[in-house]
Amino acid sequence: MQTIWLARHANRQDFVDPDWAKTADRPHDPALSTDGMGQARKLGRRVGTLGKAETLPPSTLADQFDRVQQGHDPCRTPTYPESRHESLARIGATGQCLADRYPDETLLLVGHGMTVLGVLHGLIGQDVPDPGCPLASLTRVVRRENDWHIRLRNDTSHLENGSRAADRLS
Repeated sequence: MQTIWLARHANRQDFVDPDWAKTADRPHDPALSTDGMGQARKLGRRVGTLGKAETLPPSTLADQFDRVQQGHDPCRTPTYPESRHESLARIGATGQCLADRYPDETLLLVGHGMTVLGVLHGLIGQDVPDPGCPLASLTRVVRRENDWHIRLRNDTSHLENGSRAADRLS
């Protein structure tokens, strides 16, 4: 059985301050907002409770971070501009590629709401409903033999106002 966890990023500065991009050095790359940093910490603590994980001390991670980017073999490369349909197809193919590339691993993929939906389309099929994807939410999909199943969707129970936790599937 393979498990893939999908997490949507937490709140961003441009969501909190619509004028932020006017003075930003990198207007297309917003950082997390102050409340988003708190959401991310809570999401990280939640992920830490999900089972065995390989972790390294922060000092080791800082020393090795640049090397993480070197020599990777991307599953798919976007060609811009791309339509919503093309984007979902590319993201779905990337999710399937990563699942196939690491079949014995539990994966955590962090991205945008479109990332979560695209991976679900690639693994489950295009008929997966799109109820939206809350910030800092967590979704779990499990592969049994060749079939993928959603076991948890859009869970935000780790946040103070985690009202979306009711969307759990057995």
